Amino acid sequence: MSHLLRRLAVALVIAVLVTAGLLVVSRVGVFADLLRSFEARTLDYRMAHYRGPTVPPGTVLDDVVIVDVDERSLAELGQFFRWPRYYHAAVVDTLARAGARVIGFDLLFSEPDRMEPAVADHYARSLADSVDGLADRRDFLLSLSGDPALVAAAQRAGRVVFGAQARFAEEDSGAVTWVPPVPALAAVALGLGHVQIVPDPDGIVRRIPAVVEAGGQVWPALGLRLALEALGRPSSPVRLDPASGVKGEGWTLPTDADGDLLLDYAGPPGTFLRVSYADVLRGRTSSLLFRDRIVLIGATASGLMDYFSVPFSPHFPGVEIHANLVHDLLQQRFIRPAGPIGEIAGLFLIGLAAGLLVLFLRPGLAVAGCTVVLAAYVLFAFERFAGSGVWIGVILPLAAWMAAAASASGYRYWAEERSKQAIKRAFSRYLAPQVVEQIAGHPERLGLGGDERVLTVGFVDIRDFTTLSEGMTAGRLTAFLNDYLSEMTATVLAEEGTVDKYIGDAIMMLFGAPNALPDHAARACRTALAMRRVVSVHQAHWQARHRLDGVRIGVGLNTGTAAVGNMGSAFRFDYTAMGDCVNLASRLEGLTKVYGTDLIVGPETAALIGPEFALRELDLVRVKGKREAVRIFEVHGLSAETVGFHPLDAAFAEGLRCFRARDWEGARRCFDACRQLRPEDGPTLYYLRLIEALAATPPPADWDGVSVMEHK
Repeated sequence: MSHLLRRLAVALVIAVLVTAGLLVVSRVGVFADLLRSFEARTLDYRMAHYRGPTVPPGTVLDDVVIVDVDERSLAELGQFFRWPRYYHAAVVDTLARAGARVIGFDLLFSEPDRMEPAVADHYARSLADSVDGLADRRDFLLSLSGDPALVAAAQRAGRVVFGAQARFAEEDSGAVTWVPPVPALAAVALGLGHVQIVPDPDGIVRRIPAVVEAGGQVWPALGLRLALEALGRPSSPVRLDPASGVKGEGWTLPTDADGDLLLDYAGPPGTFLRVSYADVLRGRTSSLLFRDRIVLIGATASGLMDYFSVPFSPHFPGVEIHANLVHDLLQQRFIRPAGPIGEIAGLFLIGLAAGLLVLFLRPGLAVAGCTVVLAAYVLFAFERFAGSGVWIGVILPLAAWMAAAASASGYRYWAEERSKQAIKRAFSRYLAPQVVEQIAGHPERLGLGGDERVLTVGFVDIRDFTTLSEGMTAGRLTAFLNDYLSEMTATVLAEEGTVDKYIGDAIMMLFGAPNALPDHAARACRTALAMRRVVSVHQAHWQARHRLDGVRIGVGLNTGTAAVGNMGSAFRFDYTAMGDCVNLASRLEGLTKVYGTDLIVGPETAALIGPEFALRELDLVRVKGKREAVRIFEVHGLSAETVGFHPLDAAFAEGLRCFRARDWEGARRCFDACRQLRPEDGPTLYYLRLIEALAATPPPADWDGVSVMEHK
């Protein structure tokens, strides 16, 4: 499997596992509660801040009118618990005469009215005296004081829905106690609806149970009952279908997974028209306010403690919550949670996107890409809510993004570490530790192919190894080569060079690749000199252990531009360098045998190494495969250690000048002087032999002083 396909497969696996894991944990335990709480907070923000109120500022909705038991009503009519129920009867009569479509009580009448006759007479007189035309009804009101007055008014109106209490048992047992109005009121009511408001665990009211089941019967919410009656929809039977929502005859309303109707609040407190209860009771309102309207009678007076926290306000009257539900149902404004398919698809796509970005991009770009994708998803979710009321979760996808990104980062770290370890194992025997670290940090550079690089290439060979190894068993030969090559390799690695390959007893080495080295030529020269010292030091050891005596080496170094990289086939390749620069280095190593020296460097190498090393020019040569002559040099050693070579080098340079000028006698005198200074000097002996040959057989007239080397 290719690197690309492997990463794609990993991203898919991560997306699937993250999606499955989050779907499980989001439905059980404390984590599920936390996710629901955070997600609900995002719903609050979308509703109250991102989308805002559904009506322009200053606009008051009047499709639902609230008859408000407010502070002014309490100040005018006295304490609420002492109000006679024929107050409510009078209000119902007034609303019915005004043409209210349906009247709902967000007030409970679960117990009979126990007002004493004397107190009832006082309230009846007060009411009759304050409303023109009502004095002749005082005796009638007194005769119907208490529940009978309200029963009669509800019966006359024929359009009153009473609220009832649904008391849920503690500890989530599921049991519900139904507390209806007194039987006389329930009998004349158009319908009953529960007024139960259950805040979420964080104390905010976002939903109302669509129905409650109690006493073998299903009871809708007060707002649902009012809306159904106002729309002329059959109100019974009503049932809850867990798969599709609340159903009646010919209609279905979407609910959440718990069977609750999500509230899409129209705005802050006061969004709906409120009329003071006292004004309605005293006849101080216009009938136009209520004509063909749904009217809710409830309390906003702070002393009656009917306040809740909602997305728009922490102090929101309960009666206005019911009004919002009625408005939502009339306007068909439903908050619809995204279904399970949409939820799963969202989690998977977010997880897949995060995995792909982390696996395929560099960390900085991956973070930026993930942020853009997540921001786009959140914007999409918020716009869907603002435009069509669809509640698409953002917290669980955020968790999916984090989990997928973390998993992909973990995999990438593990894969890269495994790759680095493999690279280190593969190269640690050939490259310096610093070079291995750099390659491990950029494994992409190890693909098949190469690039041009200026570097120094070296070849090292044992002189006359075939003769030395004659008579050695395979075991002894292998042991010696392992010993010798280990010492030579350690010397290369000490200068951060690269052992390109072993060719029998020969070594090809690179300086400046794959790790760029600004002083690659100097490092190569120091390595060659160190190799010479290693051979000298280990002569006795190799004689004693391997029965080899007189081991000598030749080193050729050349600097230039070469193609460097992995060369070979798709099945097997080696990291190496190729080009004229490499070929010349190999030829220079071979020339050490000709000139009787152990270290020859090319012209570019000589120009780069500087005064640190002692050099002498050896010759102008035209090697096999090259048409142009190159100047070659011998490196004696470090300048500080070769002061004694100065007289020799001066005499050698003069001899070389005479030689190129065909002054054979002058050249012989100079090279003889060199032999006096250093009898075993190989280049001196080479030129003395060559002068004898040329003196006997002079070169042609066009001879340019260049030595031609036909052998490799």
